[in-house]
Amino acid sequence: MYVIKNKHRNAFKTYDGWTAIEKGTLTGLSNVMRFTEREAQLNADRLPSGSRFIYFPRRRWKDLQ
Repeated sequence: MYVIKNKHRNAFKTYDGWTAIEKGTLTGLSNVMRFTEREAQLNADRLPSGSRFIYFPRRRWKDLQ
């Protein structure tokens, strides 16, 4: 999966806006917009300034299951 990262904000795009860093912790990752490789290729030229698609593998945490 691919996500949108903005280097100016140092944040990831979510459905509600952008992730935030609160007290040193990145919040909002569960709501990040995810794209397939093909969607990222087709929309790479339509991103706002400072944004790009980056590969973000699916995370599975053993202690949360």
